Amino acid sequence: MTYKVESVFPDSIDDLPFISDVDIPNKDIMINIQNYIDQGDYDNASKLCNTSNITTINSDYFNMVQNRIYSLQEYLNTLEKCDRINSSTEEPSSPTDGMAWIDD
Repeated sequence: MTYKVESVFPDSIDDLPFISDVDIPNKDIMINIQNYIDQGDYDNASKLCNTSNITTINSDYFNMVQNRIYSLQEYLNTLEKCDRINSSTEEPSSPTDGMAWIDD
């Protein structure tokens, strides 16, 4: 399985990959993939993974996660910082700079 590595956030929502264990119908495919890996034939193992419904955790997956985290961080850094707001029925003993108190 291949993943869309580049994030589209914040312009859109990234697709959510579905990850599950290998099921009975795909067991033979997984055995073939493992045989390729055991023989050191990683090219054919990768090709078989990419053309099947087998979910793989590979470098594309980790790059996808990393790029989504970076996109979120970049977006959060563009937001304007806001003042902290506390809601309380008790009056504070001393006001704190940069805080707004709201009565219920």
